Amino acid sequence: MTYNYKHVSTISINVGDLVQTTEEYDPFCIISGKVIEDYGNKIIMIDDDAETEDNKLEFHKSDLKIKEIQE
Repeated sequence: MTYNYKHVSTISINVGDLVQTTEEYDPFCIISGKVIEDYGNKIIMIDDDAETEDNKLEFHKSDLKIKEIQE
C-alpha cells in the first residue's frame, strides 16, 4: 500500500483524516499525523514522529495536504 498526498481545500480536512504539511510550509521537514480536533481554519493533529509526550500540534488547514491511500 502506498500513500499519495493531495492538496485540498480547507473545507475537506476533517477529524480522523491523515494529513501532512505542504512543501510550501517547510520543504525540509515534513510533519504528518491524524487530525483530532477541527476549529474551522485550524486543526489539532497528533504528530506521527513526536519525540516527546507532547505530540499535539496546531496547523492552519491551508498548510496541510490530506493523505490518499492507494492500493
